[in-house]
Amino acid sequence: MTTDRDTGTGAAADNTVDSIVGQGTRMSGQVDLNGMLRIDGEFHGEVRAGGRVLIGRTGRAECAVHAGTVVVAGSVRGDVVASELVELRSTATVAGSICTPRLVIEGGGRFCGRCRAGDGSGRVVETRPASTYVTKPA
Repeated sequence: MTTDRDTGTGAAADNTVDSIVGQGTRMSGQVDLNGMLRIDGEFHGEVRAGGRVLIGRTGRAECAVHAGTVVVAGSVRGDVVASELVELRSTATVAGSICTPRLVIEGGGRFCGRCRAGDGSGRVVETRPASTYVTKPA
């Protein structure tokens, strides 16, 4: 088991990290894996993981991410699709679309894009980008 202070909940994770893009590393292409991927460097391309994808505070991902759970503490530019949960930590920046049954955004976390999230009842709730909302002067 691993403890992930940058992107996890602070408790022991439910599995070990199978692959790492380390800090200072640049990688591009397509990654397919069944376990957990941690990105602390730069990744460009596409990620498909049966488990979790963790993007640490120093992680920068310009890619599509498909996984069971996606936890972001760094930055993502691209679409994020998770079958279980997307969690944006207070240091996260995401520009793109998010599709997940559950979405958690900590205070300070930034998200710009479209979101499609389930509310637990089987219904799907769709939000609009902030730029589509009109603020009327007081």
